[in-house]
Amino acid sequence: MSRALSTSARQLLTLAALAAGCPVILKPSELTPFTALALADLALRAGFPAGAINVVPGLGEEAGAQLEARVAAVGVASSPPRA
Repeated sequence: MSRALSTSARQLLTLAALAAGCPVILKPSELTPFTALALADLALRAGFPAGAINVVPGLGEEAGAQLEARVAAVGVASSPPRA
């Protein structure tokens, strides 16, 4: 899947979850967490309820283990590994 298509698919999943009233948890790359943090801040300023978009920065394995232990359902939309 192309990178642009993968990004579009993730955006659609996120928008669909928000439109259905479900909160969204974003786990950005540990190398670039500020984009997701800025998105959550903009959503809050735009009037989204607190907790609608949640960002969990951190190392993949550590943050992922914490999410698995606390979240009842996990949907993953991810980019393919880079070579």
